[in-house]
Amino acid sequence: NVSFRGLTKFENATFIVNAEFSKSRFGNMALFNLANFSEAKFEYSTFDFDANFYNASFLKSAVFDNSVFNGDALFEKANISLASFEKATFRAEAYFFQTIFDDAHFNEAKVDRDLVFEGIKFRSPKSIINLNNTRIEKLYGRWQFIRGHLEFNDEAYLHLIQNYKALGLRIDANDCYYEYRLAYEKRFFPIRRGLPLYPLSKNLVHRSIDAINMLVYGYGVKPDRPFYFGSIMIIFISFFYWKFDNFNFAKALRFSATVFLSGSGRLLVKTPNYKPSSKEGTLQANILEMIFTFEQLLGASIFVALLIGINNTILW
Repeated sequence: NVSFRGLTKFENATFIVNAEFSKSRFGNMALFNLANFSEAKFEYSTFDFDANFYNASFLKSAVFDNSVFNGDALFEKANISLASFEKATFRAEAYFFQTIFDDAHFNEAKVDRDLVFEGIKFRSPKSIINLNNTRIEKLYGRWQFIRGHLEFNDEAYLHLIQNYKALGLRIDANDCYYEYRLAYEKRFFPIRRGLPLYPLSKNLVHRSIDAINMLVYGYGVKPDRPFYFGSIMIIFISFFYWKFDNFNFAKALRFSATVFLSGSGRLLVKTPNYKPSSKEGTLQANILEMIFTFEQLLGASIFVALLIGINNTILW
């Protein structure tokens, strides 16, 4: 419980044992840039001016829970094993540009201005960043730096998606939403040993339907998926026209593509006339007619999925 009235300078300092600054008040600039800490505790502390931890190293942990930063908080290029800013308040800018974390906890923190996560790195694929109930005015940090490390929380994901949209980062918003849907399904519809039969079967059905949703049009944010899926289905169905009707393969492929595109409701092509070469009423003829109708319906579904994807990724 210490009060520093003037300029506080610990530049290039090395703290061999734990650095205890809990409940301290820094009445002027606090300079800890290039300092080396084993374990640092700054919880319930107040920084009235800028707090500079540029390129500082925290071997074990850096605890700033419930602290207040009235000036800029500068942690650019810092190396922090465990960073804890739970319930911290940042009234100015918070810079974590190219900061390296093992784990980072910002749950219930409040950032009145900008939170900069651009270029942050995590030491392990299992490292996490916790943004649960964090209130942030604007977060600058591309999704590529956070992907795979955000601890699951509906509000945290949805806030990030809205944040990216507000910044005009369409690709980041869509990629974040895609990862959110994958994480949501895994969390709330688990498939694992030990589950009772009813919830397991229910989850299997749900995950199967969701897998189709994901593969066919990428939850509405992957407009290339309908194109690839449609192309595969055109080729697959053309084999039936080639094998069971009077078509060579090139003609079967063109005909299959025409039938598929006719599902757009004549926006792309008209529905072709088709009568199987097999005798009417035979099983083979009936199957080919059902394939013809199925391909039209499939084409219509893929066309709608494509429009949804374009609307969500290009037109919003």
